[in-house]
Amino acid sequence: MQGLSGVIRELAGQLGKQFPQAEFVPERSGESLYRRLERPLGCVSLLRVAAKESALGDCYGAEAGGFLFGKEAELTVGISLYCREEAGPEGCIGLFSAISEALLFDPGLALREVSCGAAEYLPKREVYRLEIQARLGVLLVRGGDEAPVSGFRLNAADMGE
Repeated sequence: MQGLSGVIRELAGQLGKQFPQAEFVPERSGESLYRRLERPLGCVSLLRVAAKESALGDCYGAEAGGFLFGKEAELTVGISLYCREEAGPEGCIGLFSAISEALLFDPGLALREVSCGAAEYLPKREVYRLEIQARLGVLLVRGGDEAPVSGFRLNAADMGE
């Protein structure tokens, strides 16, 4: 899953641009987790990868400079959302609702499902935490038929959605 860390970085970056009132970081960055939160924090991590066999022989049509080779995959992404004590559990739940709505209605993202658990209070950190899971469709891109994965697409159009 190491080669897929770019997907997590990109998703954290996209969320940060859409929700500037919060900070989104890839993985579970220890530095981010143990400082006093000035604003909500979302730690984005990769939980599961499931690749599909392609009926098209892993070739997805013309691309500038040649063919686009890749493999469809489904990623399960986790977002650990932390909000200050003053925001209460409603702060986490409100941000989850906004993130869910943005992900569900983004026409370029092949979102399959998004869910969360209950917001819980962490007294030692004085924050509320809400665990979010999202299943996304992606196309893992290769430079050629035998080349290793060199990138990815979070685009529903590439996935035949």
